[in-house]
Amino acid sequence: PLNTWLLGSSVLLIASRVCHIIGTLNRPAQHETFLLCARQPGRVPQAMFWVTWLIIFPALVSWSLLGSFWFAHVRAETPMCWPEESDFWFLVMWQVVCLVWVALHLGLAAVTIAREVQTRRSESQLRLVED
Repeated sequence: PLNTWLLGSSVLLIASRVCHIIGTLNRPAQHETFLLCARQPGRVPQAMFWVTWLIIFPALVSWSLLGSFWFAHVRAETPMCWPEESDFWFLVMWQVVCLVWVALHLGLAAVTIAREVQTRRSESQLRLVED
């Protein structure tokens, strides 16, 4: 299962970066940071924003947690299956990379949500003034 987890987590991290690069390259230069603004100008950045937050990020969170459980299970149940100690440390470091990636994106999500809430409040107040 660990080979499957390594492959899946690699694909998800690469997909996340590809969406970010495509979204960033297809937005106006003066526009805000890509993952921090839910109101992306244009269809391509909008699609990449929502694919990142609604598909890739939840999949990466789930996959990282599953990988943690698989890692602990294999280490506890079949320690003789580890060919070398370097494999163990490689898996530990890769798990750390995935979990740090998840933690950073949780922070970005919190900022994005807070900014969107503030924007909606401001728009609401502006509509009250206009009426």
